[in-house]
Formats: sequence, structure tokens, C-alpha cells
Amino acid sequence: PKLLLLDEPFSGLDTELKTKIYPEIKSILKENNITCLMVTHDLEEVKALADKLLKLESGKLLEI
Repeated sequence: PKLLLLDEPFSGLDTELKTKIYPEIKSILKENNITCLMVTHDLEEVKALADKLLKLESGKLLEI
């Protein structure tokens, strides 16, 4: 796909597994030129996967 939408995709995984799969997922997205929009409350996921971060609170954009 050209666009992948994910809503809390790793919430059911333990920390060890998450840490192992982040680089692989990021690589797959980049190699295939896939844009991914992900909703998460986990800042570590954002740091591991994001090229850009948009922070929303109560429907308002706080930070890019």
C-alpha cells in the first residue's frame, strides 16, 4: 500500500519484542516507500519509528 494506518499497533506486545521489531518495520516502510500514520501513546514507539511527529491534545495540534 502507499498508506498504512495503524492504531496502537504494538500495545499487546512486550517491550523486548517491540524493541526487536521496530528496526525491521521501519526498514520495510522505507524500502517500499510506504507512508505510515500511527496513533500511539507510547513515546518510545515514536522515537523508534517516526520521521515526523505531530502531537495532538484535545483535537488541537500542539507540536510538529
